[in-house]
Amino acid sequence: MARAVASTVIDANVEVVWRLIREFDAVGRWIPGARSCTLVDSGRPTNPNREIVLGDGSAVVERLVTLDEVGHVVRYDFVPPLPRGMRSFLGTASLLPVTDGDRTVIQWMSEFDCDEKLESKMVATISATLLQLIRAVAAEATQSVATPATGNAERPDAR
Repeated sequence: MARAVASTVIDANVEVVWRLIREFDAVGRWIPGARSCTLVDSGRPTNPNREIVLGDGSAVVERLVTLDEVGHVVRYDFVPPLPRGMRSFLGTASLLPVTDGDRTVIQWMSEFDCDEKLESKMVATISATLLQLIRAVAAEATQSVATPATGNAERPDAR
């Protein structure tokens, strides 16, 4: 099983960051080159699917597996067919509060099985994408802390 991981510390408290990543369709704002991300009917209200349309027009559908409100964890997998020659996939975004300051550790991990000859390239590509993704989450979270919401404020710019 291959693993791609990215992590950083965000200058916002865990609840601010959690409000962002718990929205299952919000990931479309952070994936580099994503055209859109919409919730689609999965037949299971507690485990929705999201369809992410990528820059090249291709789409992937991901299914929410876990939404842990206490532990601040989101897990998801791909709805077949799996992209890029993968045989299995599990994505996990997790948050931990930093007790020395009002900050948050975010870790985003993708675990997957693929052909051995593709593994190192896929780990590098997915790791780079995850790093861009968490940097975008961090930017949105710190922007929301810097400009607190008012009754008529708009959400940060969506892609």
